[in-house]
Amino acid sequence: MNEALAPQSTAQPSAIAPLAPSATSVFTTRRVLSILSSVKRKGTWPVPRRLGTVAVMGAVELDFREAVLAPGVNELKVTSVMGAISIIVPPHLHVECDGVGILGHFESMAGGTGERHPDTPLLRITGVAVMGAVEISTQPAGEHLKFDAGTDIGRLGPG
Repeated sequence: MNEALAPQSTAQPSAIAPLAPSATSVFTTRRVLSILSSVKRKGTWPVPRRLGTVAVMGAVELDFREAVLAPGVNELKVTSVMGAISIIVPPHLHVECDGVGILGHFESMAGGTGERHPDTPLLRITGVAVMGAVEISTQPAGEHLKFDAGTDIGRLGPG
């Protein structure tokens, strides 16, 4: 083959590493919507400053244990209409919660250890559950919910 006709490449191979989300790359407002379906956010994901979450006869699971939250207040507004929204937070995350259940269940909690510095993340959860449920649980990273088959929840009549 003639060397003059051979394709020549002057580009150097580059090692492109995947970009990890950072607090500076976080969007300001986003929405998670589930209608007759399910949506999960878990692992390392950038949390916007304001996140609106709606479940209409569907399910949403938001796992904040490895999520990237911006310093300061991060607002999560939830609405569940005949649906379920499950929120998992790590023990060290400061949480403020204020919501109402209308023929439904809105679990309220305040969490976090010690005094909160203004530059540390705060997750402020507000919203409503109408014939639905909003549940918040605290779990360390890597742990999973355990199912206990020996419970009587949902069982009708004598055992």
